[in-house]
Amino acid sequence: MKRVDSWVYGGLLVATLGFAWAERHAPEETVADGKEVVVFDPGPGGLNSLSWDGDNTVATLEASGSGATSAVWVTAGKRPKLALADDDDSAGDDDSAGDDDSAGEAPAPEPQYGEPELRSFPGNESARKLVESFSPLRALREFSGLEAEALKEMGLDAAKGSLALQGGGKTMRLQVGEKAYGSSDTYVRLEGGDKVYLVASKDLAPLRAAESRLVERDLLGVDLADVAAAEVLVGGQPLGE
Repeated sequence: MKRVDSWVYGGLLVATLGFAWAERHAPEETVADGKEVVVFDPGPGGLNSLSWDGDNTVATLEASGSGATSAVWVTAGKRPKLALADDDDSAGDDDSAGDDDSAGEAPAPEPQYGEPELRSFPGNESARKLVESFSPLRALREFSGLEAEALKEMGLDAAKGSLALQGGGKTMRLQVGEKAYGSSDTYVRLEGGDKVYLVASKDLAPLRAAESRLVERDLLGVDLADVAAAEVLVGGQPLGE
């Protein structure tokens, strides 16, 4: 009977120590009373500018006015993919031909992108709503004290995108990581700090495709079905004269 009791108490001790270790090494998570965490608050004046800088796309939204008079101007573009030169010299290197360690297949190189090709255009209603959604920017979760392995899993060890927010005389830059496992939400980290936030991806997706999703296509503000005729003037003269 004593032998059984010893096994039971021993198992409980191991479980307790394991739980204590897990609690000790788990990232600190903050959720205030179930409410979302405010990451950036530009104040009553709202956001002045919002910039996305990614591997293959960039976008900057500049906001002015408020309410019905608000307007957003967008500058966005794609980075052209650069061709990677073949390493012909290494293929014919006699010194490495007999090296068994080099026989394995080399990992595919990461794609490289050049300077973005930008164009500017007035933002549509989606652009205006996007600016509003960042005023303030809220997070679903907040983490601190994360170890290097956790940051790697979140895609924040070498982030491939960044976000810059400006408003109310304040500026914040965030590194953008991967989506959380099993959800569409994205990890971001405060640049120069140790705090990591989980934000809704719906606030980031339009920035990645700004040229197609944020452009205002109704520049005239009229229903084309009501237009009977139109004349295009260049320098006060009809086009073609």
